Amino acid sequence: MIELSSLMWLTALMAAVAGYLRGWRRETPVMVAALFGAYLLIQADVLLRSIPFLTGAGRELTFIVQIGIFGLIVYLGYGFRTAAYYQRGRRVVFKLNSAASWLGLLFGGINGWLIAGTAWFLMDINEYPLSPFIVAPSATSPTALALGMNPVVLLTGGLGGGAPTFLLIAALAALVLAATSA
Repeated sequence: MIELSSLMWLTALMAAVAGYLRGWRRETPVMVAALFGAYLLIQADVLLRSIPFLTGAGRELTFIVQIGIFGLIVYLGYGFRTAAYYQRGRRVVFKLNSAASWLGLLFGGINGWLIAGTAWFLMDINEYPLSPFIVAPSATSPTALALGMNPVVLLTGGLGGGAPTFLLIAALAALVLAATSA
């Protein structure tokens, strides 16, 4: 059985390779989408977690709705096109160079960490609703000890009072970076 922390870092590594190939200009909209998606889920947490009480369904439905919203937002970030700009009636194609590739590697790794870590966080707060396939880690396992390396926990300071503000500031900074890269 693979630890969830290992799966998160493996996803970050694979996304870093994809980011190296895509370049940093294509990875910044994904970072914006992942940060805003996590911020939106934190802000709507009380409403989304009331779904089982309102519908009579289990926690699985809450997890499916949360991961569906987050997945849709990240999908829209990946679908955002920044490579095709039109200038004087012709298409300008960006070519990857060393700096764009290495920054793409960094941003892609961060995106993989954000996406996999947020999915892991959603499983954790919903008490691992995919229990036959993904079970809650024991208290002394590496996954339980690495929960503090989760992006939502790190970027919000453990979800203390008013802590999602830092997540919003990070999303706005990534948005400014994406806007200035055009």
